[in-house]
Amino acid sequence: MDFIKYMSHIPSDVLINHIIPYTYNNQPPKLLYDLKNYIEDFSLLENTYETMYNYGILYYDLLEYCNNGPLFEYEINDKFVNIFHRHIIYKNYTKTMIYDYIFYKFNVFHIEMDNEFDDIYKKKSRFLWGLLKPVERIQFINKYVLK
Repeated sequence: MDFIKYMSHIPSDVLINHIIPYTYNNQPPKLLYDLKNYIEDFSLLENTYETMYNYGILYYDLLEYCNNGPLFEYEINDKFVNIFHRHIIYKNYTKTMIYDYIFYKFNVFHIEMDNEFDDIYKKKSRFLWGLLKPVERIQFINKYVLK
């Protein structure tokens, strides 16, 4: 098992004093609900988009939902910025910095819709899905899956 192999490289002091105590802490019910919701709802999306569409379409649907409409270059709204601010790395990013990330680093318009890019789209979709709150996930499913 790869996990055990990697654990053997961690100093025993770090394991004993920092990792193992964390494993015995109860997690907040809100966090546990969010994790369960993420997994269950994303599996619903996978079943729908794998059979009827592809991950590229899922990704663009998520971008459209996060932006409250179609995502065009030079146009992101405050909802999209607020969603990105939920991620610890992007918490202090300005709207311009988030815009640059979305359009240049996130490659919104630079990847062609092709089946060989499904893994890239799947990763990006999972990233955006993880930033959404459970209520927003339900709204997305109601709007794009159950339409």
